[in-house]
Amino acid sequence: MKKTITIMAVFLLLSMNTVFAAEYPSQVSYNLNNGIFEVRKTYEMQVDEEPSAQAKQSFEQDDYSFVLTDMLRKELPEQQSKEYTETVTVSSESKELTAVLPLFADTKEITTEDGFAGTLKLDTSTITVEPAGYKNNSWTVSATRTYPNLSSMDLEYIPKTTTENGRTLNFSTVDWQTDNTENVDDDTIGNRFSAVVTYTGTASSRNVTGYTVTAQYSGEVEKVSLDKVQYVAVFHGTPIAPQEVAKESVMDWRYLAIPGGLVLLCLAGFITAKKKNKRKGQNKDETIYDADYKVVKSSKDAGTDAGGSDSDEHYPGVSS
Repeated sequence: MKKTITIMAVFLLLSMNTVFAAEYPSQVSYNLNNGIFEVRKTYEMQVDEEPSAQAKQSFEQDDYSFVLTDMLRKELPEQQSKEYTETVTVSSESKELTAVLPLFADTKEITTEDGFAGTLKLDTSTITVEPAGYKNNSWTVSATRTYPNLSSMDLEYIPKTTTENGRTLNFSTVDWQTDNTENVDDDTIGNRFSAVVTYTGTASSRNVTGYTVTAQYSGEVEKVSLDKVQYVAVFHGTPIAPQEVAKESVMDWRYLAIPGGLVLLCLAGFITAKKKNKRKGQNKDETIYDADYKVVKSSKDAGTDAGGSDSDEHYPGVSS
């Protein structure tokens, strides 16, 4: 139980006093592996970068010395996605939707130039049909007109143009026919004629040669980017040995200093008390009375005795 509490306390101290390198780690973890305290510092960097020398330096912390034992490197794949649209164009001989739809698949696999890939779906609302080109055609048309009962075979009676299906045709040929004859001097002579006239002209048309059909496929594409790399600096910690000798010498000096201090304090108190008592004896009036309560000696007379100028008669009962 004590060992577990000690380990938890060390972890707490390490987490409260983490030493960071020049570039700050994104994560710091603490572990105890086979009795060895291990600190792992994680750095996320660009693929062309690596941790500086300061990130690899040893350090001391909370009575432990940590030394770099390993530097692990791992690529960090990053998933990226975006919306993408691609336009597909096909050719068709018809512009009808029923003929166009079968030309497009429902889905399309795509890989972009910047590395994105995915499956796109056909958006039928984006289908458009346009003529791919035109071809001009021309041909000759003709019409026949008959003009009967003409008095003579004279072209003046024949119109030079006619209209057919909205087109104007020009006179081309005429075929004269005799409708009636008469006998003149035993000769049969026609007196009524019909003109069968052919009119010709040129017709033309502009035809579509084909159709261009476009449609859009849309969807989400993804790619994995390897632009970042992760470094994990692994440090192993060992306890720093305490300076026991220095501590013991300090403790011995303290044990010796305590009794010596008490003796000095006692001696100082004794001297001070003695000085105070001496001053009290000098300042206090002392009076001696005899049996009849008469004053025999007073401290006021002490100065006279000390000077030796007074005689013994001041002390009754004492002869010379």
